[in-house]
Amino acid sequence: SYIALLFFLAQKNRPVFVEEELEELDTRYLLHGVYIVVGLVALVGGASLFIQGASAIALSLGVSDRLIGLTVVAFGTSLPEIVTSVVATYRGERDIAVGNIFGSNIFNTFLVVGATAAIHPMPVVADMIYQDMPVMLAAALVCFPIIWDRVISRKEGLFLLCGYVAYVYFIIAAQF
Repeated sequence: SYIALLFFLAQKNRPVFVEEELEELDTRYLLHGVYIVVGLVALVGGASLFIQGASAIALSLGVSDRLIGLTVVAFGTSLPEIVTSVVATYRGERDIAVGNIFGSNIFNTFLVVGATAAIHPMPVVADMIYQDMPVMLAAALVCFPIIWDRVISRKEGLFLLCGYVAYVYFIIAAQF
């Protein structure tokens, strides 16, 4: 329903094109479609190779599945979002960068977890409830005032990056 609402709002604010512009758009749609397909194939293949390789290395070091999931797999599956957001920001498309980040979190939380649990129930370990969930809630609360200003400064970005590094350090330190 959230995605349907976003689609409705986007259609409501959709620009009106004259016929000549529509013909030009039609020819570009095919090219953009090819870019999307090639990008998706490369994304799926690259992500799969990255996850397999990183997981094999982590397993050979004897670390837990939780640590692998919260670090290596999370980083690997977030690489496309990181690259997309950096490129969008570099090109001045900041709305796409921020929308990508929020959209990904909403998509992962509701659709990915929901679909996975609907197919096969997922056990949640106590460490995730008592350690990871509070960190995720704290991150959301920290982001709220930063994002409310409508500009994320370099200092705030560095603060968020340091928060992530501290979290990963805590997870690794708790493992050993």
